[in-house]
Amino acid sequence: MGINVILIEDDAVEELYPFALTCNSWQIRAGRHTIHERWVRVLPDANVIVHTHRTLHEQLYREHVAAGVLGRPAPVLVVLSSAVLSPEHMKGLAERTRHAARPCVINSEAVTIGAILPTTPESLDEIIAALDSV
Repeated sequence: MGINVILIEDDAVEELYPFALTCNSWQIRAGRHTIHERWVRVLPDANVIVHTHRTLHEQLYREHVAAGVLGRPAPVLVVLSSAVLSPEHMKGLAERTRHAARPCVINSEAVTIGAILPTTPESLDEIIAALDSV
């Protein structure tokens, strides 16, 4: 069973100045591939979606990547788009997401980098509300 992976950009992206003026954090290269490309390559059965509160940036990026939608009912893995994870960690999080019975938060050294939602929310706003409640 596939999952939905949402790479979500938070307000801290502004700290990536001057890069953040013209690019999204998921466009950061981590070796040969961008963060977005890494998720797509490591989890080919996942529906990888990007989201930012910076509307213009998202519109510009969507010209280059076919943007996903929360269309298929599947568990959701939400990860900060600036988090660079190893392929092993990506696969491990995907496996935990597939078998999640309840929402949970993902922390790395006391910093929240994501969350797992066992059901598919109706909208990205509902995801934000679910994250606030966890």
